[in-house]
Amino acid sequence: MDNDASQSPRERQIIKRLLAVVTVVVVAAALKISASVTMPLVFALFLIAVFWPLQLRLERRMPRGAAMCVTFLVFVGVIALFVASIWWSAELLADSAPGYRQEFQRLFDGLRVIAEPIIGSSTDAIRAGPKVSELAPNFVLALSEWLFSSSGALVLIVAFFVLGLLEVHDFRDKLRHGLSADEGARWFESFKRVVTDFQIYIVVRTVIGLITGVLIWLLCLVVGVDFAFIWGFINFLLNYIPTLGSIIGVLPVSAFALLEFGIGVKALLVLVGVSGIQLVMGIYLDPLLQGRQLSLSPLVVLFSVTFWGWLWSVPGAFIAIPITIALVIACDHYERTRWIAVLLANSDYKPANGAARIEKESL
Repeated sequence: MDNDASQSPRERQIIKRLLAVVTVVVVAAALKISASVTMPLVFALFLIAVFWPLQLRLERRMPRGAAMCVTFLVFVGVIALFVASIWWSAELLADSAPGYRQEFQRLFDGLRVIAEPIIGSSTDAIRAGPKVSELAPNFVLALSEWLFSSSGALVLIVAFFVLGLLEVHDFRDKLRHGLSADEGARWFESFKRVVTDFQIYIVVRTVIGLITGVLIWLLCLVVGVDFAFIWGFINFLLNYIPTLGSIIGVLPVSAFALLEFGIGVKALLVLVGVSGIQLVMGIYLDPLLQGRQLSLSPLVVLFSVTFWGWLWSVPGAFIAIPITIALVIACDHYERTRWIAVLLANSDYKPANGAARIEKESL
């Protein structure tokens, strides 16, 4: 008590800020360690926010139980379509890989000629080279192992999703009983803002991904790249990971064009064309639309994807922007944390009119 009284306001402010930094580090470490549980939970909350409006619309025409069953079937259908599309694409590429043995050997020989003068005598492994006949089964095996290792997380996501759909309908009543009437109403409004922004996020990502995928598919058709649809589909999926997905999407189609055509004009055309499409759609237009619709700074978008991708791998990168949106809205709810919302948002951001201004609450 005496120590607290002897501290100046500035010292107390510094201590609070240091405690805030330590808290952030501890929370990040805890989320990293508990990723096997926390990631499925947060991912399920994101899916609930996306599918909940569908359930509400269905409840106007049918009983709640039937509406939930239909919503769950739609959810399962989307997941099944996603997994089946990835598996079909991987199987098609793996089955066709032996047919490109000569092209692969030609490309490998060309790269070996370039690498030998640089590497020098350590060329035994290079001369041996990888066996194309082993690449296809290994690729399918690696994909199978990834799907099997992800099945546990998928089961948890589905379980949290189903239980969440059962509980979300009573969410307003719980807020009303647990908080004051005004505070409960404000929190429910914040929750609706999160749901609305999540829907905008999904729509923007889907539209940008579709346009990008179609353009890359058409480019591959014009140039004559095999499996044009698969390259368009892969880039469509990768565009659900903002910014980084656009960069990664250039690699597989460009590498395959180099394998198919060798070092030449066509491979260069594919590289430049896909890079140009992703540069305009994924790196410039996407952050611009995302930031304008969701009031997020493009720098924050990139940092969020990088941070949550490091924390929770691919699922974290996928839901990085929704998590950031929820953080902005939650920080905007209180006067003392509103500066965080303003810091994360772009210059056009305007705090919510109904946000609570709680001056006495300790952070």
